[in-house]
Amino acid sequence: MFFLRRMTFKPALFLLLASTLVVGACRRNSISTSGRYNNGIFVVNEGLFGSSNGALYYINRPASFSDSARLTADIYKLRNGVSLGDVVQDVEIIQGKAYIVVNNSNKIEVAGTDSMNAITTITGLQQPRYALALNESKLYVTEWVSFGSPAGNVVIINPSTNTVTGRVAVGSTPEQMALVGNNLYVANSVSNTVSVINTLTDQVTATITVNAGPRSLCAVTPTSGATQLWVSCYGSLGANFTDGADDVAGSLQRIDPVTNTITRTVALAPASLHPDKMTTNREGTVLYYLFTNFSGKGHLWQFNAASNATAPSLRIARQFYGLGVDVNGGGIIHCGDAYDFITPGKVVRYNPNTFAAIDSFSLESNDPGLSDGYGPGGFVFTN
Repeated sequence: MFFLRRMTFKPALFLLLASTLVVGACRRNSISTSGRYNNGIFVVNEGLFGSSNGALYYINRPASFSDSARLTADIYKLRNGVSLGDVVQDVEIIQGKAYIVVNNSNKIEVAGTDSMNAITTITGLQQPRYALALNESKLYVTEWVSFGSPAGNVVIINPSTNTVTGRVAVGSTPEQMALVGNNLYVANSVSNTVSVINTLTDQVTATITVNAGPRSLCAVTPTSGATQLWVSCYGSLGANFTDGADDVAGSLQRIDPVTNTITRTVALAPASLHPDKMTTNREGTVLYYLFTNFSGKGHLWQFNAASNATAPSLRIARQFYGLGVDVNGGGIIHCGDAYDFITPGKVVRYNPNTFAAIDSFSLESNDPGLSDGYGPGGFVFTN
């Protein structure tokens, strides 16, 4: 059950950027918005698969997570009286609107960030995964179509009208995206490729072959030299879909965004663990990722990509499912513990210098009319 959830229905939010964008990637900068939810953290809880109880929780900043008065549970249902749906996967914010990707309900719910009031529902999607804003006029969303389908899509949405305006065919089972200049990079997790889309024409201009299972993409800024694009390649769980001798080891690979070629590969061991949920530190020089087993949970590891380190280092030896960095909030690391996926999760914050726990809170609604937070898989930061 955990494998099905991990690979099929689960597997970062992104700063709204102007059309003169230079670099954007997995590092989720704080997003400027207004209203009630204008200075804090959205916790993206997938919910129990098949139960339509995915939920967003919200924490005011600054605050200790031990202060329950700062926590608001299931904010969409609290405002609108209905749940978001089945497997809340990702959120992107544009023009004061939250675009909430609900994977297994095949839709995007659009809500105002001032009070989380429902605006509209974008339907007609097929297993949508992750959203990334190019600017106020264009939102990209990866779409599986179905798991393992020979070709997935990047769906183009106009946020002004909340309508689908096009689709770009990419590789099989696309996951996360990153922007570098005028190029959108898309990790195709089953075809083992990264598609390059020119955002001016919305045409695929290159396809880069990478190692098995590409999922996350991050731009890294070295102390000197050009921007680097890193892809975390999950590897494979093998034919038995569990940890075992037939697993394919994961890796980190560096892409030169000028030539679209692989310039470095960092092999990871053991083969039974797999990198996922990759993001960067506040400065954009260090990669963080979860080194996960077949359940989708893993310890936090760090790789100093900008300084050309030889190998990653273990930083937090606790099993986590979600990962995010509060870039404008001191670079604090946020980790989501899903436990067994049927128990309400917990968020733990860590000091990025010492990796000591700062505080934590349980994702329990304490209201029978609202959903507990199951499977906290992501974070969105606003200011």
